[in-house]
Amino acid sequence: MTTAFTSASTPASASASASASASASASALTVARASGRRRRRPALQWLLLTLLACVVFSVWPGIDLAVSNAAMRAAGDPSTGAPLYGWGQHPLVQASYWSVPTLGRLALLASLVLWWRRRPASTFWRRWRGRAPWIVAMLVLGVWLLVNEGFKEHWGRPRPAAVATLGGEQAFRAIAQPSALCASNCSFPSGHAAQGYAVMVAGLLAAPHRRRAWARAGLLAGLLIGAGRVLQGGHFLSDILFAGLMIWGVTLLLRTVAVRWRWRRKRQLDDHALSRRRP
Repeated sequence: MTTAFTSASTPASASASASASASASASALTVARASGRRRRRPALQWLLLTLLACVVFSVWPGIDLAVSNAAMRAAGDPSTGAPLYGWGQHPLVQASYWSVPTLGRLALLASLVLWWRRRPASTFWRRWRGRAPWIVAMLVLGVWLLVNEGFKEHWGRPRPAAVATLGGEQAFRAIAQPSALCASNCSFPSGHAAQGYAVMVAGLLAAPHRRRAWARAGLLAGLLIGAGRVLQGGHFLSDILFAGLMIWGVTLLLRTVAVRWRWRRKRQLDDHALSRRRP
């Protein structure tokens, strides 16, 4: 009787085990797919917003002119003697203009020093040492190479204050119209705003809620600094927004690299620990 019961129950147990294993595999596959969709979502959002911005400022280039015209007349009608871009002379706007490049250089130098130091004394500095290489990468690849050297030096877009209808003598160029009207350090995109947006890279490997907080901080810094540059007649609205899109794109790229590097590093450490435990 006992033998028969055992023989009958063994196939059932094997079937249950196989079913549980299949269920676990399916669950793991579902989790992996959901995780993959979450990782791709920011990239899709970036792509859609970039395409939308390209369409909007190409079809309605007058948006840039309208915003810059309002900035030019913010202190009053120039025909009555009010200064052009008068609000751009506000001490806070001037302080932002002069301090942002210096702060960017200091951030680069501090990150290089932290990266070079092997073992910072405190947890606070160890945390920032982990961020240091990605801050360096952002400032060098994103702000300097992509924004300043890549586009500003080659797109040729005149700044608002140089455009005939906004107090200058040159023709207006829409965002999709590269030109030779500006030879160097041109309007598109904004280098100052890009440095503000670059703050978001500090949350590159943080937990999701902290990463979102750093992203908001970078967005706010970029928009505030960019608003000051618009008030000064130094940039169009589209210069500010596209600087943010470029820095966001570089942040997503760096995060992909960072996550893969961290995963490979963890696997190497696990393999090393396992090999040491073996006899």
